[in-house]
Amino acid sequence: MRNMLQLNEGLAEDGNLRFSEIGQLAGISNIHWSWAPLFADFDNHGWKDLFISNGYLRDFSDTDFLKYTVANAQKESLKQGSLKFQTFDFANKKFYFF
Repeated sequence: MRNMLQLNEGLAEDGNLRFSEIGQLAGISNIHWSWAPLFADFDNHGWKDLFISNGYLRDFSDTDFLKYTVANAQKESLKQGSLKFQTFDFANKKFYFF
């Protein structure tokens, strides 16, 4: 199982609509369970951005969350001289991305 992204290529020569599955090319095929993808220009740069929610505030089984978000927070904690970083406490903090 993987996430799919369908690219509308318009009408084919026979008059049928033509779509191509480009999820792997776009890099979104392996981003875990996802609901409600939304295309919008969130940062007002003129290009549509893709926002994909999974319905969970912080999913500890999400390897991207563990690999990137938690790992970066651990590094920052170490830079500040703290050896008492707690993943659970970090995950309970409120995050604001916009």
